[in-house]
Amino acid sequence: MSSSNGPLLEVEALVVKYKSLVAVNRLSLRVGRAAIVGLIGPNGAGKSSAINAIAGAVQPASGEVRLLGQAITHLRPDERARLGIARTFQNLELFSTMTVFDNVLTRIEASPAHRRTSEAERRRICQRTIDDLGLAQHAATQVSDLAYAERKLVEFARATVIEAPLLLLDEPTAGIAIEERRRLVQRISARLRERGIAGLVVEHDMEVIQTMCDHVYVMDAGVCIAEGTYDEVSHSAAVRTAYLGA
Repeated sequence: MSSSNGPLLEVEALVVKYKSLVAVNRLSLRVGRAAIVGLIGPNGAGKSSAINAIAGAVQPASGEVRLLGQAITHLRPDERARLGIARTFQNLELFSTMTVFDNVLTRIEASPAHRRTSEAERRRICQRTIDDLGLAQHAATQVSDLAYAERKLVEFARATVIEAPLLLLDEPTAGIAIEERRRLVQRISARLRERGIAGLVVEHDMEVIQTMCDHVYVMDAGVCIAEGTYDEVSHSAAVRTAYLGA
């Protein structure tokens, strides 16, 4: 892995096709080390296709994905994970009959980076992650008994317990009420900032993007139509047209 001082993640001219449908059309973006970057756009803009291509879940038709300067475009998802990409999903992927603690512990036990870490140390890291996210009182609770917002936090704990340098978050607040959403965003943001984890956040809620993100890319019909700070993109005529049909 390169030790370059360049961006953590670089996406260059990425194209994703499903037969004749072009879902992502020459998307380029950057995520700096420990930065939180938003990827927004109306439904069908190509956001999830882009994040799936970055994670390796779909193979792009062309373009390149680089992590710390190393081309990873043709690597499998598990190979990208070993190099430092973690992710969350729109649909929760948890062990519903296991406790919160055991859900998080299984993630760290499956990590190649922690194969030589002692059991006691793995459990300590697991407990610290749960504590950081305000889940300590639920550590012994079966996941199926939790409210939906708490289950989202458990998935986030699983994704960040190994502290991979890059986390891809696909609509982390979808389906959560406004007040719970704000609490969730605060905890997610604090965890990323405190541990120096970079994030690429796909999200519909503009308040979430405004709260979390240092930089924002806006997609529409597969194309990046704007980028900049939240204030810059929110005042863009192209962005207003894409979202509001103005």
